[in-house]
Amino acid sequence: MRFSVDAKVFQRFENLFFGVVVAKGIDNTEGNTYIKELLQNSIKKVREEFKGMNIKEHPKILPYRNAFI
Repeated sequence: MRFSVDAKVFQRFENLFFGVVVAKGIDNTEGNTYIKELLQNSIKKVREEFKGMNIKEHPKILPYRNAFI
């Protein structure tokens, strides 16, 4: 596997970092109740945090949106 990022990205975002995770020997063919609950709780928390807001203009989202301009 090769992961590459154009140098222009780092010129525009000097403090940008990327990470890649490779996992071997993982069986994800069955559901995991614990992980499902964690996900549902995270979704609930995010919905509460962004309730009534324009997500596209939120300070935590703007850097990602601007990266694709």
